[in-house]
Amino acid sequence: MAGFRLSESLESDLLIRRAKADPTDAIIEAVSHIREQYYGHPDYTQLTDEAISHIMRQLDPYSVYLAEEVDERFDQYISGTYEGLGFEYYQTPDTLVITAVYNDSPVDKAGLRRGDILLSMDGVRVTGFALTRDSITQLSSKPVGDTIRMKWYGFQTKMIHEANVVVGRVNSPLVEAFLLPDSSTLLVSIRRFSNGTFASFMESFDRYGMIGASVNGLIIDVRDNPGGILSETVKILNQLIEQPDVLLASTKDARGKIRSFRSNGRGFLRIEDIAVLINENSASASEILAGALQDHDRAIIVGKPSYGKGLIQQKYDLSNRGAINLTVGEYVLPSGRSINRTDETLPDSIRYSVRLKRKLPSHNGISPDVELKGDSCLWRKSDLFNLLLTAPGGSAMMLSSILSDPLKENGSVQVIEKALGDQIDRDGCEKVLQRKLMWSLWRSQHPGGGIPPADVLDPWVWEVYQLFSPKDNQSVLDAIL
Repeated sequence: MAGFRLSESLESDLLIRRAKADPTDAIIEAVSHIREQYYGHPDYTQLTDEAISHIMRQLDPYSVYLAEEVDERFDQYISGTYEGLGFEYYQTPDTLVITAVYNDSPVDKAGLRRGDILLSMDGVRVTGFALTRDSITQLSSKPVGDTIRMKWYGFQTKMIHEANVVVGRVNSPLVEAFLLPDSSTLLVSIRRFSNGTFASFMESFDRYGMIGASVNGLIIDVRDNPGGILSETVKILNQLIEQPDVLLASTKDARGKIRSFRSNGRGFLRIEDIAVLINENSASASEILAGALQDHDRAIIVGKPSYGKGLIQQKYDLSNRGAINLTVGEYVLPSGRSINRTDETLPDSIRYSVRLKRKLPSHNGISPDVELKGDSCLWRKSDLFNLLLTAPGGSAMMLSSILSDPLKENGSVQVIEKALGDQIDRDGCEKVLQRKLMWSLWRSQHPGGGIPPADVLDPWVWEVYQLFSPKDNQSVLDAIL
């Protein structure tokens, strides 16, 4: 085609049209050309999944595309019920350690217990070499009613077990509650904020006859709680903030519109002291709960600095039965501070608590009032494996006995044992780890709750429990600060 010069009027018209054009129209145009003109037969499902995933990755870490099967698992997570086997695990470099078994789940009925080591599923070995989490999920994903042949080593029985486990509907526990030895302090562990979390929270008090009664202390454990539904968090805060019309939290959307959530003053709980346990994996709704109570000087926050996720996501369904989980706003705590993590140095990043006017840093999560040390030894997710290596009876030798000779020759168990052993020796955590082991075993034997003896309490729970000892008419927070 020969070159030509546009007239000034035509050139001006094109520039105006280009300025008004929506740049995202080009995506629709490109797909249309591919469908009509491309010389080939692409997999349009895969093409769509990858294209939307790529777009979402350009936004922020929390905006994601949920393909159809992932969307189903997401909905199950929010509902607290899913199809599967009913266990959680931690994967060391070459070992799958069971960290939780849901009560009345398929694996619970088969005899799998917390602390056991998973060896194989349907003949596929899962211990002795590294597997991806996707591979493990694929091995355990079957329709309801199908069976999976599982083999595991019992931590308590010191025997190898094998069973056909029938896939079923699993109700994953949202809340666990334990009455502490003084019979007036309640430990409530919230695993996530899903539909039903608030109801389970209140049932914990009802179980021990604490609705309307005077409760000496409440320890809320949201360590490793990734968050969830804001409305469930607000309902719980309504029970912990007795005064009406108190700001609990706010949200700010992309247009700057603020929505505030305030207390209704209609709580049923009468609690003197509150402590909230957090760690680096406490995120989103967990941070709102801890942050709101900290802002109002209603609770003492104990543990390690939290994750720092202050962005709000909304799920939008798509015509291909997938969905996008899109960041649509930000949470704001009552003091005006943000919890969202940032690498930027921000001016005016200090806010003040309501009653005591304490300085509270904004951004980068929730900073605890009392920071517990020894976190690398106490609360790494590999701690349960540490326990297996350091427990009485030579569990490291037990691991060696169930792994193959080539692995023993390669020294994988010895390397792990030495690496973790050095850490344990350096931090002097042997007694603490033993205590955590006793707490883990006691919980597995009492899935419905109960009153644990003082000498089996989780180490961090024990530290907080000591704060609730009798004092001179001062709250725990006032006494410490």
